[in-house]
Amino acid sequence: MFCLTETWLSHEEYVSLNESTPPSHINTHIPRGTGRGGGVAAIYDSSVLMDPKPKLNYNSFESLVLSLSHPNWKTLQPVLFVIVYRAPGPYSDFISEFSEFLSSLVLKSDKVIIVGDFNIHVDVDNDSLSNAFISLIDSIGFCQSVNKPTHCFNHTLDLVLSYGIDIEHLIVFPHNPFLSDHYLVTFEFILLDYKPLGKTSYSRCLSDSAVAKFKEEIPSVFNSMPCLNLTESYNNFSPSEIDNLVDSATGSLRSTLDSIAPIKRKFLKHRRLAPWYNHQTRQLKQIARKSERKWRSSKLSEYRSNWQDDLKIYRKALRNARGAYYSALIEENKNNPRFLFSTVARLTESHSSIEPHIPINLSSNDFMSFFYNKIITIREKINHQLPSTVISGSPSSGTSVNVNLDVYLDCFSAIDLHQLTSIISSSKPSTCLLDPIPTRLLKEVVPLIGTSLLDMINLSLLSGYVPQSFKVAVIKPLLKKSTLDPGVLANYRPISNLPFLSKILEKVVAKELCDFLHNNSLFEDFQSGFRVHQRQLWLKLIMTF
Repeated sequence: MFCLTETWLSHEEYVSLNESTPPSHINTHIPRGTGRGGGVAAIYDSSVLMDPKPKLNYNSFESLVLSLSHPNWKTLQPVLFVIVYRAPGPYSDFISEFSEFLSSLVLKSDKVIIVGDFNIHVDVDNDSLSNAFISLIDSIGFCQSVNKPTHCFNHTLDLVLSYGIDIEHLIVFPHNPFLSDHYLVTFEFILLDYKPLGKTSYSRCLSDSAVAKFKEEIPSVFNSMPCLNLTESYNNFSPSEIDNLVDSATGSLRSTLDSIAPIKRKFLKHRRLAPWYNHQTRQLKQIARKSERKWRSSKLSEYRSNWQDDLKIYRKALRNARGAYYSALIEENKNNPRFLFSTVARLTESHSSIEPHIPINLSSNDFMSFFYNKIITIREKINHQLPSTVISGSPSSGTSVNVNLDVYLDCFSAIDLHQLTSIISSSKPSTCLLDPIPTRLLKEVVPLIGTSLLDMINLSLLSGYVPQSFKVAVIKPLLKKSTLDPGVLANYRPISNLPFLSKILEKVVAKELCDFLHNNSLFEDFQSGFRVHQRQLWLKLIMTF
């Protein structure tokens, strides 16, 4: 966690702070209410459950209060981490307001840490403000841990106050004139029963050799299974036999890939390097650090000048690398407005929030019951609101529609391998948890197992039966808006992820159905939505008239 005072950032100004925030971190900032200067901010790892508290308005100082919590703490109060900046000037109001502030903090938590620039010379024994301040923190029970100069004029202005928690390994680093007139202060504190929220993922290592071996073995696996080599007519299969065929094919794909590239569990690291940080910038940084160490050991002005030059070169290279990265990113996605707007928002908007998570107390059964009851309620409302049945073309219907009742779709037609290959190749390579192998790999092996896939699709079309495995979907609850409460079930909407072959069957059926409606002029004349080219046609008509 990195704390900042005197940020000099105004309201809705996030670019500089976002540039200083690593990819795996987020930031929180409170600017000064009026005038220039001031401002306090914090940059911390997104895996740490830091919750910014509402801003407290005091005239004599600025503050940012963060609440540090963890799911392991069922009954314990959160740790309050506070960043304070007090501008130089009269201190009569500061003592009374800060006393009230400290009292409110210790009532909320039994562990409090306060850091910041107080502009109080606590190293001067006869300073009246210093004596009043030390008496105040002692009376409430706070401990001040900094006992070295933290400013270039050899005064102790930056303080670390703790209440109910020990500060360890406090280090005041040497002055860096190129960064600030204040010194960097670091320290550690230990919290019992606090473990980072580790994340795990399951993935395969699909190397080129693994893909080549899979392509080599899968044809022989399919040829060795009698149920995947059809020699009789499509009309002689029962629904159970179709299910057996589909299950055998998907099972063979999954077992073959598992033997070649098994699924392994990986522990995800929270640390992510900036994508523009390359080998060149890393070398320039090492050169600048080497020059800094030479100057600090010798204190020669020549080495200081070299360090300053190397640091400027490194900063310029880092800035150019960052600009080149985003320029290439924008050029690559220039036809994707959604991506461009999200990129601009990521650069210019606040990074003070993290992606909301589903609370632990909400189970899968809770979501299933809620969505099921919601569907039942919607169906009941539709049944109540349905109008009485009217005959199309009768005077009571108010319209006159000529429909040929002798034309109807009684069955679907089989497709050939070329049609199936075309649909698969034009589909998005999205993979569901229920897919036996990744969709990208399936597209590569279509020339090898296309006949078996075609048999499954045609059997389903001609029999009018959808295999049971195609009807199963992964339901994911998605929060409607990031600002909504993740603990309320009504704030979620269900997202259904179907297996890839199920979506291929759906596309084949949809194409044949749309072709039938189009060839027999059964489409609604006044429908403009969800149909190709209809919206552009209506816009032209509106502009014409």
